Amino acid sequence: MSQPSTKISSHPTGLDAIRTLELDAEHNAILTQALADRGGSAPWRARKAVEARELLALSQIAPKDRMHVAQLDTSQSLRAVIAMDCPVALRSARDGQVVTHHGAVLGLMYPEEAMWRPQPGYAFVQVLSPMGLFHPNIPAEPPHIQPLCLGVTLPAGIRGIELILLAYAALTMQSIQPDERDAAGVMNLDAARFWQEQRHRLPLTRLSFLQREGAE
Repeated sequence: MSQPSTKISSHPTGLDAIRTLELDAEHNAILTQALADRGGSAPWRARKAVEARELLALSQIAPKDRMHVAQLDTSQSLRAVIAMDCPVALRSARDGQVVTHHGAVLGLMYPEEAMWRPQPGYAFVQVLSPMGLFHPNIPAEPPHIQPLCLGVTLPAGIRGIELILLAYAALTMQSIQPDERDAAGVMNLDAARFWQEQRHRLPLTRLSFLQREGAE
């Protein structure tokens, strides 16, 4: 699995504006509540405030229902539960067929040490639902959670919104290289082999994260 680029594109009213975007009343209320019990050192509290605000700003500028921050917690590590409107691949337990399911719920966990130390690519994002995703970067038989590998290692200080963009690209298979011989993070050999043979079905959508249905 090759590590996709995390470069943020220049979108005049989109990603470039996130740091200065004024949150609407709904998102500002979520932020205020989430920051009320912020713990940790002063630098970590400041970083969590920035990361939480940027996640909400990304949700605000995304197409309707593309991303919804359902839970946000900054008491220790930054934690978020995010509902994402995107196609994902499932393998039926009944007949083994690989089908497309629409929608996923992600758990994001950003620890303090990620500010200054590179982290394993599977350390940040888990797919909470649906279970049974058939993806080269997700273990074949996870016990209760499905870690999503976003690369061999991710750099120190990576932004939370970059993790969400990487997760979207990975889940929709816009960024994966399903090569079973690639030791860089393949976690499901069967899925890697399957998608090597089914490249004509990839990606599951060509819509970028900020692109609306019907847009060129």
